[in-house]
Amino acid sequence: MEMITSDHPSYWRYNRSQSINAEEKPVLSREDKIKNNIYKLQQEKLKLFELQNPEIGHFDVIFDFDGKLLYANKYVLVTSSETLNSWLSNRWTKDENPIKMETYTFDIFYQFCSFLYSANCKLTNENIFQIVDAAEFFGIQLLKDFCEEFLIEIFNENNIGEIYKIAETYLLSNLLKEIERYVNQNYKTLIMEEKIVNLPKSLVMMTCKYHGGEFSVFEAVYKWTENYVKIKKEDLEFEEKCNYEFSEFLPVLFVPEFDANKVFSFLVEKPFLVSVSQLPKIIPNYNGKRIEKLFKTVSFHCRNLRDDACD
Repeated sequence: MEMITSDHPSYWRYNRSQSINAEEKPVLSREDKIKNNIYKLQQEKLKLFELQNPEIGHFDVIFDFDGKLLYANKYVLVTSSETLNSWLSNRWTKDENPIKMETYTFDIFYQFCSFLYSANCKLTNENIFQIVDAAEFFGIQLLKDFCEEFLIEIFNENNIGEIYKIAETYLLSNLLKEIERYVNQNYKTLIMEEKIVNLPKSLVMMTCKYHGGEFSVFEAVYKWTENYVKIKKEDLEFEEKCNYEFSEFLPVLFVPEFDANKVFSFLVEKPFLVSVSQLPKIIPNYNGKRIEKLFKTVSFHCRNLRDDACD
């Protein structure tokens, strides 16, 4: 077989052909071309908005954030949101004076408007919660979905409590599913004392659903209860309130795999947590009156010892 080298007449013709093929752009369908054109037009509008120059931006609505003005095009806003349409109608804005804004900061509303211009905005750990709130308030579902995807990407064991609260508040169903999947796989990490005390109650309840019978879960829920009651500072006595809060976890907290001796020892030290009537739900292989009598006797002596120590 003849070897083709750089001095062969076919060499440059072949390589030129390869070079041309390599530089060929992919052929776009008509629909893709239209989408591409729409994107380019949106970017042009966004650039004008970002410049915030009232002389060239053709702006017809102004927002005032404690003296800092934000210019926008009313058409872009009202066609994206029924709330904004009502808010910016002639009934509410009969003159050209800037609209005072108090609910959101300049930066938050700027990013919100950027999304209306371009279907994109800069989300950060610091602004995400307020932007979700703005999306909810003004009824922009696309922005809520955009924020939800961001939250799914950033949640972890350190911020799961905060993110779970916002998922519940704004009904972010996909995020809630991802959090539950994470809890199912990582509940042992979440029941560590320094983490669980900062979790919302409903998330602690979810964590209890997936535990495998570790006694550390029992202790962790008590630590959460104790911390929660101290923060609430309600009129009820501390022990009475602990009993009320802890009892709500009983249906999901206890499983046959719990070590009965550990559970019993823990409860006689803190008899206020549960009542004698709740023992059948708590201690595996419950032995009826014998356990009731022992529980009452030991808890009575524990209370006397604590009272003597206080005196």
